[in-house]
Amino acid sequence: MSIEDPTLSVRKGKDQDVIVGGSGQLHLNIIRERLQQEHFVDCNLREIRVRYCEAVLSDFTVPIESTEDGVFGSVTFSSLDEAERGSVVVLSKLRKDMFDVVCKFLRSFYTLGPLLGLPMMANTQITCSFDSTPRDIPLDRFARIVKMGVKSGLKANEALITLAEPYARVMVTGPINVGDAIISDFVSRLQSPDYSATYDEKSHSPTFCFRGVAPLALLADYSSVVQRITNGSAMLHYIKPAKYRALPPLRHQTLLREVREGATWLP
Repeated sequence: MSIEDPTLSVRKGKDQDVIVGGSGQLHLNIIRERLQQEHFVDCNLREIRVRYCEAVLSDFTVPIESTEDGVFGSVTFSSLDEAERGSVVVLSKLRKDMFDVVCKFLRSFYTLGPLLGLPMMANTQITCSFDSTPRDIPLDRFARIVKMGVKSGLKANEALITLAEPYARVMVTGPINVGDAIISDFVSRLQSPDYSATYDEKSHSPTFCFRGVAPLALLADYSSVVQRITNGSAMLHYIKPAKYRALPPLRHQTLLREVREGATWLP
């Protein structure tokens, strides 16, 4: 099944369970039905779990200084435009061995971010610049100076780093008389969604097409919701991953508090 469907992921869990992942509740419902009907495999469908990322809200610079070793420099964290997607690390005025040390350390920030150890968003750029770095400074000492400087600077600028969550696009079609019900439910249940709706009055049976964007975590079992509020007359065509967006400040603080209190909802 995973060969036929590249969006399907399969891995083993901690208790030797086989965990199957997909691109939304509708996709997983179809996979479960195929496992049961075609392969006679019984399985449980758990609540949807999404992958959060860490993101930079605005550009900021962390100074790196050690007067004892003569190390002076800075690290700037920037959020690139969507058109410039891709993680970038830029360093200047470092000899080759020091360059490798700093690159290795900064790359770790993309896989283990500074807030919760989650990956950084792909459109984050880190620019590193050092002046007056003596040639005889031990590499391990230099690495510790950079790590301590960056970590202390990020802690001081924690307000400029937030969590981001994946959004998804949905498309629903159905008879024109259920359009208002779909829009009303979508807007009331989800947080500040983007949406557009079109009506086709010219067809023999007037139809309604709804497209919306909302947090993936809030689209759990949305296919069942559509069926329920339209008495089965509308159809959910897809739930497709869109892009990551920074969490609103209130939700950001709530999630941070949950994690620090021992929450286990992280994937």
